[in-house]
Order: sequence, then structure tokens, then C-alpha cells
Amino acid sequence: MGRTAETSRRITRVCRAIVAVAAAGGVGLTLSGAPASIDDRPADVIRPAWSDLPALVQTQLASHGVEPARLPSFLDEVERDAAARVRDGDWDALVYYALQSRRLTSLPPVEPALSAREHHTRLASANAPGASPGSASASLGSASPSSSSSRPTSIPPSAEQRLAAVVRAIEAPPRATDDERLTYFRSFVTQDADVASRGLAVVLRDAYGRAMRFLYEKEFDAPADPAARAQAFSTLYQHRAYSTDTEVEAGYAVAEALGMIRVIAPDARLARVLIVGPGLTLARRTGFIDEIPPQSYQPWAVLNDVVSLGFSRLADIEIVCADINPRVVDHLERGRRTPSAPATPFLLVSDMPDTPAAPLSDGYRRYFGAWGRAIGEDAAAPPLPPLPERLTPHLRRAVRVTSDARGRVRAFPLNIVTQRERGAPYDAVIVTNVLTYFDDVSLLLALSNIASMLRPGGFLIHNESRDVLGTAAPRLGLPITHTRTVIFTPASGGARALYDLVGIHRKPS
Repeated sequence: MGRTAETSRRITRVCRAIVAVAAAGGVGLTLSGAPASIDDRPADVIRPAWSDLPALVQTQLASHGVEPARLPSFLDEVERDAAARVRDGDWDALVYYALQSRRLTSLPPVEPALSAREHHTRLASANAPGASPGSASASLGSASPSSSSSRPTSIPPSAEQRLAAVVRAIEAPPRATDDERLTYFRSFVTQDADVASRGLAVVLRDAYGRAMRFLYEKEFDAPADPAARAQAFSTLYQHRAYSTDTEVEAGYAVAEALGMIRVIAPDARLARVLIVGPGLTLARRTGFIDEIPPQSYQPWAVLNDVVSLGFSRLADIEIVCADINPRVVDHLERGRRTPSAPATPFLLVSDMPDTPAAPLSDGYRRYFGAWGRAIGEDAAAPPLPPLPERLTPHLRRAVRVTSDARGRVRAFPLNIVTQRERGAPYDAVIVTNVLTYFDDVSLLLALSNIASMLRPGGFLIHNESRDVLGTAAPRLGLPITHTRTVIFTPASGGARALYDLVGIHRKPS
């Protein structure tokens, strides 16, 4: 669901949030078959009708020109836009992979944010008065890879060489030594109609331009005023590609929220939990490590917390994952349906260095040390190459999940803005680093769908801080009960604290 100074040091990886992944092959590819107690029927996913929507949502839709008869076509538009953003997110991952992978080429890795700044400088110079016509791309980026033409003169040579390397690797015949990422990207681009008509190199340059525009605006072009900065980021993320990245730190706020629920509702039973947008780490924006394969880990973090806090017995728990990206769903489901594959340990690497100048909080240390202990056991950590300087020194552990725990998770595709699941309600819904992608109308639709899937007395946990959520949620049947600031590194030596926010809503009984 990023951790940078321009977010007032607030840690929120948007749409998830690679720092906890399987050491080899990925737990998502090694799950045992699901026990008979897990409901294996396909999810019954429907669109809400106008009459299903609360009055507040109807009013907001009407104010945007959406009347009852137009609702289906409006939802169609939302889904088309979502599909484009999912596609753009996959192209972004390919760009970040091309810039940073050490397996792909012997060329030095390129830090994406620095590449974005150099790209912007070259573009501005080429577009300055007196520059030769057509010497730069028409724009730094666009709504989708196919909608602009980013010419190579605006791309730094270091990036241009690495983009060319990934094109050669993808267009080469498949080899047994190809890793999971390269295999996925090859499959992805060969099915893309734009690549078929324009060529991989051209579309990849366009994707680079769009990704660099987002990074430049986020890292270097935000307003200095904190309030204006927050508004700028909110608008920026409501139009960016859907990222699937995730990090181990994102689970800490959820664990703290579950701990609060244990205190305020000691008799609460959480046996059926929905995670919206569990994510999958394919190629993160920065600090990418080839040797750590793709992994979706949030389901296991939540399962561990639910068990360790005594909300339910492991044998009675069902963790259900809903994601808009079919790649995420396929990753989880392929693993669950491959009982013969051997289990491999998770490797957790903290995304923040632990230094005397900025030590990690005791609370986060305890969380990191306890991760997976209720559903697995410590394992030997496999060797890694020298990690990026920003991850050194870092916390690191390896955990092997038990066969019983591996069968408690399933996944299905869902667009939380336009769809809801019809069936047994959930005891809790967890949605972190997802709501920030939505404008206010989409946010209200998503909250309405979430409320419809919660049982009376059920809980919603999220880390979205926009005021509209706090004011609208009670009118949608989700009054807020508690909020908490979760500290990762306390303020020290003039440096601001690194923190996240978490909110708990409870549906009236």
C-alpha cells in the first residue's frame, strides 16, 4: 500500500506494500492442498444494484451525474479504468526490474528515482527554447504505455542500455535458467496487443516515461507546505498505476489493530477474515533483490496474528484474499492447488535500516521477531548477495510455515469498487494501502461493498487517513472505534519519526 520524507515520514506503501518473501520459489507456489474444512466453491461475486447502495452513496453518484439507469455503464467505466491501471502497474514492475536487476545484465543497477530526475532534466533541456525540434519525447509520461511516444533522447543512457537488455532477454528463446520474474514478464508482454502492433522496445520506453513522471512528481516536485503536499500526493495516487508491492512493515500496523480489538472486544471471534489487496512482490520500486523471488505474504502475517492473539483455533480459520490483479490471485491459488510442491521458508528482510542514529522501535522489533511463530518455525536463512546500502544493517529472519497453516488461505478476483461477494459474511475485513488509490466516489462505493460483506459486530481495519473516510464511514454503517499511530523509528537527532496510522471500524451488532 511509500516510505519517503515527502509523506511526513509516514510509512504507507501504496497497493502493497518486497521485504518479506520466500527464500526460493515462494510460499505462494508451495502450499499444500486446502483442508476439506475450507470452502472451495467459487466466490459468488456480484455488482451492487442502485437499491443496494446507501443513501450517501446514491447522493454522491447523483452529484456526479450518475442516476440509477446509468449505474451499470458507470461501473463499466470504472472497471475499464481499473484494468488499464492494473496493466500499467505490471509495466511499471517491468521498468523497475529492467533498471535494477543484477541477473538481467552486468550493467550497474540504476536507482529509479534518480533516473526519473535525470530523465526530467534531459526532457526539460530538450524542450527549452532553442532546442532542436523533436529532440525529446512529447511528454514525460501518460495514462497508459500506449498513449505517448517517449523517444530515446529523453531517456538517460544508463536507463536506455538497461531497457535494451530486458528487451533482448524477453525476446530471446526461453531457457531453463530463466527466473520466475523473467518468465512472467515474457508471458505478459507477448500477450499485449500494443506490443504486437508497435514493438516491445517502443512500448517499454513509453512505460519508462510514465513511471518516471510519477516518481519525479512524487520525489522531487511536491509542494513544500505539508497540507498542500498531502493533497498533492492524494491526487497523484488516485491516478497512478495499481502497484502490487508490499513490505513486512505493513503488517505491523495490522497486528497492532488486532491487538486493540483483543482488548476492546475480549470475546470477539475472528475465524473468517477477508484481505482486500494482499499484493505480490514482483519488482519493487527501489531496493530490488533478484535472489528473493515474488511472494504474497500478508495472508500469513494476518493468520499468524489471529492465531497468536487467540481469536480462533488454526483449524477453524479461513483467510480469504481478494485482489483486482489476476496475477496475485493466480499466484496464491496455484500454490494452494499444488500439494506436491515442497514448502520453502519465508525470508523476512526489514525495509528500514536499524542504525544508532535512527533505531527501530522496541514494538516493531518484537513484531518482527514474532512473525510466523504461531504458524511455523524458524528456518536457516539462505545466503543473499550484498544488500543495498539502504537496507544495511537490517533485521532478517527465515520462517517455515507448517502444512496445517498453509491450507488456511484461498484467493479470488474482486474489484472492491464495483463488486461485492454474496455469501457468508466476514468477521473482519483488512484493507491496507489500497483505499488511497480511489477518488472520493470510488472510496464510498468500496466502503459500501465492504460493509455489505461484514457480519454485524465485524471489524474493518485500514490505514487510510483521508478525512472523507472518517466522516462518511459512520453513515455507511461503519463507525470508527479506534485509531492509533504505529511508530517504526522514534524521532531522534533532529530526524522525524517514521510511522503509520491504523483505524478500526465496527459494524453495529
